[in-house]
Amino acid sequence: MIHFYRILLTAASITFLSGCAAMIAPSAAQRAAADYGTYPANYKDIVQAHLRTTLFDPYSVQDLQISTPQQYWQQEAPIAGGRTIYGYLVSYSLNAKNRFGAYVGTQRRNIIIRNGQVVKQWTEGETVF
Repeated sequence: MIHFYRILLTAASITFLSGCAAMIAPSAAQRAAADYGTYPANYKDIVQAHLRTTLFDPYSVQDLQISTPQQYWQQEAPIAGGRTIYGYLVSYSLNAKNRFGAYVGTQRRNIIIRNGQVVKQWTEGETVF
């Protein structure tokens, strides 16, 4: 029985550590040749639409500040597929109410927009896969 647990622990360790495998960033030539999609001229509308679908109370948003889009790439961790996402990064900060009706304080969030669609989102300080 101890042998079974040892094998199980070894397999779990290998699976866990494979998610930490080294990621190889795209070269400068690959980044230059990549398709980032069309520039999101309507990025403010895209952020507003995104907030309406992701926030508990989107009408409570205060102090919304939105950055201008910048070409951006991000590589997912191998455990999440390892693909490289190209698009336009838009960062924004806001304060909004949570499910208890209280304001949570200013949060900084990021989205990657590609061809008018949000393809990735994360909050600052959050582990991104």
